[in-house]
Amino acid sequence: MYEFSPVTPSRRHSRVRRSKLTDSQRGFILQLAAHEYSDKYDSSSGYDSDDSRSSVGDDQVSATCRPPSVPGEIMLFSNTSGLCDSLKYIITMPELCDVMFLVGKERDPVYGVKAILATRSRVLYQLILFHQRKMTDEASKKKSKSRRQTLESHLTIPVPDYDIDVFRSLVMFLHCGKVKVDAKIVVGLLCAASEYELKDLSRACWDFVRRMKGQGQKDNLMTSATRYGTKKAAQKLIMEKMKCFKQTTSSVAFD
Repeated sequence: MYEFSPVTPSRRHSRVRRSKLTDSQRGFILQLAAHEYSDKYDSSSGYDSDDSRSSVGDDQVSATCRPPSVPGEIMLFSNTSGLCDSLKYIITMPELCDVMFLVGKERDPVYGVKAILATRSRVLYQLILFHQRKMTDEASKKKSKSRRQTLESHLTIPVPDYDIDVFRSLVMFLHCGKVKVDAKIVVGLLCAASEYELKDLSRACWDFVRRMKGQGQKDNLMTSATRYGTKKAAQKLIMEKMKCFKQTTSSVAFD
């Protein structure tokens, strides 16, 4: 099992008494604090997450304390663990969500929050916007009573190309920022990450694939790749594995 979670790395800070600092030392601390603060907030688009961590094992609590922009006056505290748990709970309760994906041939429902999904993926933003306008146009052609009922229900979006476990894991990642990846879902998750332009998740899936060992896991990988054979990411994966197989065969024959 492999767990991927984009996080901001923690930093070490020491407590210094202001009465013992010289003017040059105070100036250096002020510059350092301003530099770290700008690093965190100047490049946050809401779509890309370059700082990431891969871990194996139980969930970890991440809490960071940033140095003050003016020493001794401001402290920035962050603890995302509680927020993660709350968002995980929300998507298990349909009444708290406003979008429903009908996944796979069985059209199994997967629920989410439009605002979160739209800010995490530009592709999902466009998809949600398209279906929102479509639902509004259909409602405007009906009677006022039917229109009220339609607008109060979940926005429904069909997703026929993915298995339920894959898409549920994708939605979990988009809401909570972490996902557990195994050999059964990694190919589908890789394809979904590529389709919805989630670069950090795509890199994590590729990393997992290239670390996989054991013939059984490799067989599962190729079976899944065939299942998603129409997706570009799966086609790239199949070509890469075939290339590795040819290189291994040629090496053995040469020996």
